[in-house]
Amino acid sequence: MHKYNQPNKKRIRKILELRDKIQGENTFDRDEEWQKSYRDPWSELTSDEVNHPAHYTGGKTEAIDVIEDAIKNADDPVEGMLQGQALKYLLRMWLKGSCIQDAKKAQWYINRLVDKLTASEEQ
Repeated sequence: MHKYNQPNKKRIRKILELRDKIQGENTFDRDEEWQKSYRDPWSELTSDEVNHPAHYTGGKTEAIDVIEDAIKNADDPVEGMLQGQALKYLLRMWLKGSCIQDAKKAQWYINRLVDKLTASEEQ
C-alpha cells in the first residue's frame, strides 16, 4: 500500500466526522442506485486485506478454512493445490468484480486437476 493510502488517525477521524455528518443531515435522497454504488470508506480503512480480505470472508466460514479442510486428504500435493485453487475462485466469485472471470479460472484449475487425475489412473 502506498504511504499516502495508509490510514492514519487524522484521516480516520475526518472520515468518521464526514460519515456522521452525512448520516445525521440526510439532506439528499439515497435512492437504490446510490446505495449500490456507495462504498463506506470506514470499512475500507478497517478491512484487513492481508489476513482477512472481504472477498474471502463473505460467509460464515473463511475460504481458507474450507479449502484446508477440503484438500487435507488429497493423495498428491499438486492435486490438492489444484483443488484448492478451484475452490478459492468458486468461493469468492460472487464477492469480486467478475463472476465469469473467476468461474473460468476455477474451470481452468478443474480441467488441469482432471487431466492430472486421469494421467495418474492410466499409470
